[in-house]
Amino acid sequence: HLLVFPFLTAVQVYIFRIPAGVKHESVLLSLAYAIVSIFILLPVSDLMTKRLPFLLGQPLKSRS
Repeated sequence: HLLVFPFLTAVQVYIFRIPAGVKHESVLLSLAYAIVSIFILLPVSDLMTKRLPFLLGQPLKSRS
């Protein structure tokens, strides 16, 4: 999430023209950040689990 939140902030500021400080004041915007980041990170997690398990400390599966 440390990479996703700055990306979402950039989208908020440069595309939607909403000041960056608003996310600290708005519960709805904070909730939207959390939901969007979950939808972005779920496929990333799946990719890492299936294709890059060594990044998670798991042994590589041999291809038979």
